[in-house]
Amino acid sequence: VGRRLKAGTELKTYSFERAFTDINEYLLYRGCAVNALKLSIQPGEIVTGSVTLLGKDMVQATASHATTVTPAGTGSPFDAFTGTLLEGGVVVANVTGVELDVSNGRSTKGVVGQRSPTEVHEGGFAVSGNLSAYFQDGTLLNRFINEEESSLELLLVDVNGVDFHRLYLPRIKYTGGDLDNPKEGPVVLSLPFTALLDATAGTSLVYQRSNP
Repeated sequence: VGRRLKAGTELKTYSFERAFTDINEYLLYRGCAVNALKLSIQPGEIVTGSVTLLGKDMVQATASHATTVTPAGTGSPFDAFTGTLLEGGVVVANVTGVELDVSNGRSTKGVVGQRSPTEVHEGGFAVSGNLSAYFQDGTLLNRFINEEESSLELLLVDVNGVDFHRLYLPRIKYTGGDLDNPKEGPVVLSLPFTALLDATAGTSLVYQRSNP
């Protein structure tokens, strides 16, 4: 149930407006494309993230370009208390954090005779991140040592028990395995990873969300 998205080739652009209503200044950023997404999932915290945009140009005005404005949503933010994390298809309970970086590798290049770039150029789609977990046994570390491929699935569920976000990486390969050296307390294993193209899924990342 829900909408499912994969990495594609269609370029979609948007306009973003920044409003300074106290001085009637409005800055409209045009031809903006999403270039990167970062997500951070930490125990006991709200899921946070950031989006990087590439734009064509900006125009200044003394009134808003928006004819209608939709009020901000009032739903609860997603957190790490509810949801599920699977590594290699198995639920793991000792993970202390997940960082995910998604990049489209896009760029803007200027041309002679134009003040603004004429377009946003496509690049290579890449997904990487870092998984940290308490060092309870050698299962995760051995994946890196033995160069084993694995998978990673994050299911974030809203407190209402209906809305969700699912991020599925069908093929990942760990590129490191670092153990910290605390003076006391548990030892944490840090595993950076890179997502690979999966022939069956046809992508390196599948994103699914509940219907709006």
